Amino acid sequence: RQAAGAMGISTSGLSHQIRKVEDILGADIFERGARVTLTTSGRVVLEAIAATLESVTRLEALRNRLAMPFGAVLRIGVITSLAPGDLVRLVETCRRHSPQTRIEIVSGKHHGLLRRLQDREIDLMITAGNDFPSGLTQAELVREGFAL
Repeated sequence: RQAAGAMGISTSGLSHQIRKVEDILGADIFERGARVTLTTSGRVVLEAIAATLESVTRLEALRNRLAMPFGAVLRIGVITSLAPGDLVRLVETCRRHSPQTRIEIVSGKHHGLLRRLQDREIDLMITAGNDFPSGLTQAELVREGFAL
């Protein structure tokens, strides 16, 4: 009765659905009497259902990761001297790849951004510096030549 109530259906409706499942499986999943208890087959079915629900949860998480490859928020640290046009192109690229992701820009100097990156306050940084501690991955994005 409690299960039917929790599901918002009648007791007879739930019993009918359980019987259909038992007919399909060819085995009783409940022992009916003064108390309703799981049979050995019922325990196996319950474990299979739990595994299926866990798989569905993992698939939903995968779908969300694929929809938002950068996560819900991408925190980008940029040096203050980064040209505004470069920053706009960076944000546009991020939005194209993950439109649902909110992008937060944090500006600062190289060493301050590096500290924030190590403290996980930002997810990545764009800088002109090249002194990075081991364990951080870096990639050259642009090489500029200056003329006087």
